[in-house]
Amino acid sequence: KLFVFVLVAASWQSPVFGQCQSWVGLPNKDALEEAHVLYRQFIKTEEYDKAFEYWEKAYKGAPAADGQRSSHFVDGRKIYLHKFKNATDEAKKKEYAANALRLFDEQGNCYPNEKALATGLKAYEMFYTINSPYPDTKKACQEAIAAGGNSTSYVVFQPYASIIVWQYQNKQADAAEAREVYTKLNEIADYNVANNAKQADTYKQAKEAMNATFAAI
Repeated sequence: KLFVFVLVAASWQSPVFGQCQSWVGLPNKDALEEAHVLYRQFIKTEEYDKAFEYWEKAYKGAPAADGQRSSHFVDGRKIYLHKFKNATDEAKKKEYAANALRLFDEQGNCYPNEKALATGLKAYEMFYTINSPYPDTKKACQEAIAAGGNSTSYVVFQPYASIIVWQYQNKQADAAEAREVYTKLNEIADYNVANNAKQADTYKQAKEAMNATFAAI
């Protein structure tokens, strides 16, 4: 019975463990670190196609790298978004987009303190790069705010404002929802203008831009 219990427990935990595996203590640690260093050099020079093979080895062996950094998720997204932008085959573009979005989610799951930022950046790329359906991008914006609260990144402002304005104009969102989104985003912006010394100006500019969008309704 104990043996069965251990097997069940291991199988239940394995997806999370695998997603957050670091190279610490692994027998192939040196090889994974080498792959990490090699792909990072190509990332720095934006040679994403050359980076892919080494990144894939490092990521598959240790998604969480050394357990202290999310670079395998962040860099993997850069590679897949590069592939997405340059692909001409629609099936491939869909595959690359799905992989990039998956890595945003994995970063947030493996490094919870980065969930809000990762989800905000996910919404940004869905809106500006991947051109995801509005309901999907809207959901990502909502998840970013739920995770981040007043720490939500300003990159969410324009996508969320644009989507809710369009939905209101096309009778897919009512006035109450549009007003709620407007109020919430402005509250986040105002909080950061007042309390976020490093990015106060950026939040102020982002607020002005999104409110120009809201002005349509």
